[in-house]
Formats: sequence, C-alpha cells, structure tokens
Amino acid sequence: MSEKRCIIVGGGDFEPSLLPQKGEGDLLIAADSGYAALEKMGLLPDICIGDFDSLGYEPAECPVFRLPVEKDDTDMVAAARIGMERGYTEFLFLGVLGGDRFSHSIAAVQTLGWLLKQGARGEILDRRCRVSAVNDRIAWPASACGSVSVFALGGEAELSIEGLKYSLCHHKLDIFPLGVSNSFVGLPAYIAVHEGAVLVVEEPEA
Repeated sequence: MSEKRCIIVGGGDFEPSLLPQKGEGDLLIAADSGYAALEKMGLLPDICIGDFDSLGYEPAECPVFRLPVEKDDTDMVAAARIGMERGYTEFLFLGVLGGDRFSHSIAAVQTLGWLLKQGARGEILDRRCRVSAVNDRIAWPASACGSVSVFALGGEAELSIEGLKYSLCHHKLDIFPLGVSNSFVGLPAYIAVHEGAVLVVEEPEA
C-alpha cells in the first residue's frame, strides 16, 4: 500500500498489535464501536462515523458523522466513502471480522470488491488472516509462509498462479471453491488476474 491511506477500525475482533503507526497524511476513522477499541489504546481517531447503536453513545472528542439507523450503507462503506471523498485510494480495515454478527463480516469482505470497482484498493487485516480484492496481480517473496486461498469475486474470473504448491494457467474460476488452501513452497509466487476480480485470503501456518 502507498504511504497515504485511510485506516478504518470497526467493532469486530480487534488485535491492537496489528494497527500500524499512523503515517503523515493517513486518515484514521472509527466506525461506531471501533471508537471504543481505539480509546482503549489511548488513540483518538480523526473521524467517528456510525449510528452508534453498538457504541451506545456519540463520541464528543472527535468530529462525528452520525448516520441514520435505517440506511443503505454499512458503517464500513460509509467510512470508505468519506475516505474516497478526501482523495484516498488505499484502505486498510481492522476490527471488521468476527464479532456478534456474521453478516457484517460478509459485508466487510464485499466492501473490498466495491472499492475495487471505484478504482480504489483495500485490505482487511485480522489476527487470523489478510484479505485482499485483486483485479491485476499480487505477489509474495520466497520467504512467505502459510496458505493462500483465492475465490472468484463478483462473477467468473480468469487467473494464473505460479510459485505456489498448486499452479494454474489462464484458468476460469467461478463460484466453485477450487482455490482453497494453496500453500507457499519457498519460491517467489504470484497470482495474476487476467479477467474479473478475485478475493485472496492469506492465512498463517496452523
């Protein structure tokens, strides 16, 4: 990711050690109860956004964008919209998986695909995985370890995989989960997307 990015923290499972140091030009947004996670770390976000049904109160220490309870956008999408309005094209999401509602985890993953369609890039970082939406190429050094799974995103995708245990050449990937649990084998590796888009999930070794 570039030096300038929009970091969005939600109220799901959150591992404080994964939050990168805020760089110059970065924008830190707390989505609803993501504010509580940052507050525990002694951090004040640049913006708080949400209907605050999860947090239970409206923060007074930072600029607030209050959303109606009945709305089309999730808090994550609304936060991403603010980032894009301010010129950000690189997004990092933390605390957006797990939690009490599985539907919100799915919505967070779909938000990555939506950002891709807007010409932006995003990734979800979690203690269990890193999730990226890709429509061009993603690569890893020979030192990478763990497993990689790839899923078609938003329809059929054509892709090639090299340097992993299982390779593909211009393969058409659809809704069938063929790409689950590939693994690094000590070689430089890449996934090249020729058509469509894919969801790439990186998981550490069990």
